[in-house]
Amino acid sequence: MGDLRKIRHCILHNKSTIPETGYQFEVLAWKLAPGALTITAEMFREFIDAVRTKMAIQSVSLSPEMLKIYQTMTKKEKDGFDSWYKKPGNKKNDVPWPGMDEVLKRLNGNKNNEEKS
Repeated sequence: MGDLRKIRHCILHNKSTIPETGYQFEVLAWKLAPGALTITAEMFREFIDAVRTKMAIQSVSLSPEMLKIYQTMTKKEKDGFDSWYKKPGNKKNDVPWPGMDEVLKRLNGNKNNEEKS
């Protein structure tokens, strides 16, 4: 996703000005002249198409059930889950998170203690 990084850098750090050296993009075929950054509607469509196809960016969100569990995790549990979640292929291949059983035991133990009180 280096192309997006370069465009973002230009906007934020160069005040939307293309440097004299220009930019070499990895996926996009854009030729940007030095000076003010101008992105046309056609360029934007090309960018969106590249994101959807060539750059293989996918949005993934947790299920409502998993989000509820995640919100009750300790920092250490969240760190372990986040590390696992970021590894390519874990979600796609339905690899179970190794720490889930311990989290569920802890949560169920807390529920049992609350019910006894």
